[in-house]
Amino acid sequence: MIKLSNALLLTLLVQLAANAQDRQNVYVQDDARVGLIVTGEGNTLNTTQVFGKSPEYAELKSALDEYEKQLGDKVDLCDEMKKDGLPERYIANCMTEVARLNRKRDSIQNIEKKFRNDVLRLAALFDQVEVNSERILIAQRLFEKGQITEADAILKVVEMQTETEQLLAKRDRLNAKQHETDSLLIVKSDEWLTKALLTEVKFDIANWQDSVLYYYQQSIRCKERFPNLLNYVDFFYQQNRLDSAELYLNRLIKQFGEELTLLESIDIYNFLGRIYTRQSQNQEAEQAYLRALALLQEWEGSARDSLLKYKANLLGNLGVIYRDNGLLDKAEEYQLESLRITKGLRLVDTVSWLENLAKNHSNLGEVYRTKQEYELALEQSNIALKIRRKLVEKSPNKFGDQVGKSLNSLGGIYRSLGRMSEAEEALEEGEKIWIELEKVDRGRYALGLSVNQNALGNIHLQKGSYETAEAAFKKAVDIRRELASVNPSPFLSDLAKSLNNLAILYSRWKKPIEAKITIEEAIQCFEKLKALGGIVDNKELFKAYALWSGALFLGGEWNELKDVYKKVIKLAYDLAETDPETFEIKIAKMALYSAYIKLRTNDKAAALKDLEMTKEFSIKYFTKPDIKRNFFQMIHYFGWEVMDSTLAHLDEEGLVFRQAYYAAQAPEAKTIELQKLIDLYEKALAEGVVSQYFISSLAADYSDLSYFSVVTRNFEKAEKAARRGIQLDASQPWILTNLAMALLFQGKYEEAKTIYEEKKGEWMEGVGTWNKVFLDDLADMETQGVTHPDVEKIRALLGKD
Repeated sequence: MIKLSNALLLTLLVQLAANAQDRQNVYVQDDARVGLIVTGEGNTLNTTQVFGKSPEYAELKSALDEYEKQLGDKVDLCDEMKKDGLPERYIANCMTEVARLNRKRDSIQNIEKKFRNDVLRLAALFDQVEVNSERILIAQRLFEKGQITEADAILKVVEMQTETEQLLAKRDRLNAKQHETDSLLIVKSDEWLTKALLTEVKFDIANWQDSVLYYYQQSIRCKERFPNLLNYVDFFYQQNRLDSAELYLNRLIKQFGEELTLLESIDIYNFLGRIYTRQSQNQEAEQAYLRALALLQEWEGSARDSLLKYKANLLGNLGVIYRDNGLLDKAEEYQLESLRITKGLRLVDTVSWLENLAKNHSNLGEVYRTKQEYELALEQSNIALKIRRKLVEKSPNKFGDQVGKSLNSLGGIYRSLGRMSEAEEALEEGEKIWIELEKVDRGRYALGLSVNQNALGNIHLQKGSYETAEAAFKKAVDIRRELASVNPSPFLSDLAKSLNNLAILYSRWKKPIEAKITIEEAIQCFEKLKALGGIVDNKELFKAYALWSGALFLGGEWNELKDVYKKVIKLAYDLAETDPETFEIKIAKMALYSAYIKLRTNDKAAALKDLEMTKEFSIKYFTKPDIKRNFFQMIHYFGWEVMDSTLAHLDEEGLVFRQAYYAAQAPEAKTIELQKLIDLYEKALAEGVVSQYFISSLAADYSDLSYFSVVTRNFEKAEKAARRGIQLDASQPWILTNLAMALLFQGKYEEAKTIYEEKKGEWMEGVGTWNKVFLDDLADMETQGVTHPDVEKIRALLGKD
């Protein structure tokens, strides 16, 4: 019987322990004599010398060979007994012994194989681990010489146990010290956070923003915690550094995701929604708000008022998203529900309640403004402003910007209502507030100032105060350029809008070069925004291309203009899917200009194709003043046959008169040629021409005759022509302005006053306010020496507009 030494058994146990710690896959060949090992990292190690020099392995091989020999001898003996015909019991006993020896041989063979595998794994371990102790280094060297027992003896259990206990005790002491240090760092982090928050409200110190940022960074450096990261995010958001706000908010979610309370998670998703909203990522914003709302439903806290306050806030934020997405009924529903909840929380916190109430009324006002329900918008915005004025009395620094926002909103609503003096008054009050706030914190309040200046620029543009409008638009552009340089995605669109407005100004100011340069920059902004994956407002993009086409038209750049008209018409068709009337009218206008350009460049087939587009929508919207002007231009460019082939003969007869009318310089000469043309058309009308297009064109000619008759002081003729024009087509508003002047200059004050009072404050489609048109007409006549003492009464009646 073969007996394994105690040393060999101990060595095997050591290898088994090493194998249990080794997690790497190792693949060995069955032949130990080759001694190859392939590690999980693909390394191949030759360990033949380890097996060749190892006495333990030699002992195993010797035992295995001995059992192989004994087994062979016993098998031979059994075979001889069978040949000799010995009794079966002797043969059976012999075979039993063979089976016993076979089991012993297999057992030793398994031990040998296991030994071989474990040695190879140990070789792989030495290849993988960093040799950072003297014991391991010596053991490795002995192992490589095949001295496994000696290698094992180096790793003395008692010594290692003692050292282990000492190190674990040291770790416990260090952990305790680390815990103490961490606690102190949390305290210090809170101190820096408090310093940052206190500094945020001290706007008058030097390097204010840098100081606040430094204090937040120090707080986070000491210990990243929910309060300092969330307040850091809020600071970036207030400074319009939205990319940084989003970065740190996502960092906060990653750092504390599983540890956040339900209310902290609601705060985070609400904040994320606000950031996405500012970035015009409405889909992402809606998902964030809905996630916060879903979490709110899970909250089972006892503080009912807090729950309702959160709910009102989230519903209001969702209402803003739905308004931006054009879901106006849904937006109104959410804002009304938010307002209802807020009103029910009146006794919770007076200041906070008033702030939220004002926000609800303001948001609801914006919904009504977008729905063009301007009186309702005005009512809600005035309520918001009244509340905010109360709040600003208590805390000017905190609520001043809220008053500024309300005034910005009111300015836009008054402008939509045609109440230009009130719009200007509101915006000028807001301008003073924003200028003072911007001095204190440009990062936070510059955006509000840019909105204010953009709105003021539009007011001055409509008044014809071009220099004042330019100054306001340029200020808005400068601010938005600065904001876009830091955060391109959210602010490139705002910059493009201001550039669009500035380009409109230059176009009306007859500054085509400035208009072209400005609008090209606007289009570049939209292209950059697209490249960044941002959402482009197609209405503003349409406006930009339309303005660009106007600049190219004035510059006579026909070939380039063809491509621009193609783009702008395509955009108009896309926008017409959701707003058909507005953009089909624009298609009619742009297609007419495109047809004209193609006619000028001898591309007649393409011109006729565009002409069919403008004809289609001109017929559909013929009652609209804008379309009527477009229609008259179409007749002028292409002749009556375009609309009604039966009227082709009138082109031939009337062409001489119309060309003479256009060529005439003096007002007297113009009235003579117009009268000839009108007489011709009246004759055709009497003979049975009933085309509505023809009748409207004749009404427009009567309007021109009325105007030039006022200029030549033939006021009775002017009145008669205007009344005939209105009789033919009362939908042309400019005829009524000529009638009002004809009456006023005849001394028929009360009749004229009736017209002025009826239209005062109303909006003339496609032009501006009636007030402005009336006053511009009177000023125009005054420059031509036509006036009357009652003019000043009418000016007083109409006001500054």
